[in-house]
Amino acid sequence: MTCDWQVVEVWIDPMQSTPYLLMLMGDRIALKSLPSSVFNAGVFSNSTLSGAISSAYTDVNPNLAGNQALGANQAVFFRWNGSKYVSVNDGLAPFNTNTDLVINVTGMTSTMATGALTPTNYFAV
Repeated sequence: MTCDWQVVEVWIDPMQSTPYLLMLMGDRIALKSLPSSVFNAGVFSNSTLSGAISSAYTDVNPNLAGNQALGANQAVFFRWNGSKYVSVNDGLAPFNTNTDLVINVTGMTSTMATGALTPTNYFAV
């Protein structure tokens, strides 16, 4: 599995309770610790990015019946409005705009099935 990362913008918000700095290690996103699980929730057609994030956090695995909520220390990829995003949940579920990471990774080229993914294919410590 290889990813071709092309980061166009990096946003750092030092005012957040946990400031984030995007670092890449080869073709992986570097984090303090690996997410315990990673998912591809698929494509969402919500009217806002916030709505798409909420939908992704509500059902991370469309391959299974019912909703499977994103848990603490887990990550989810999803598509919205022609772009690809990844969000990493901190130690507390559900989504918190002040502490959870959201990155537009539209330049990332890889084939991703919906459902569960392997954390070390996308993240490094």
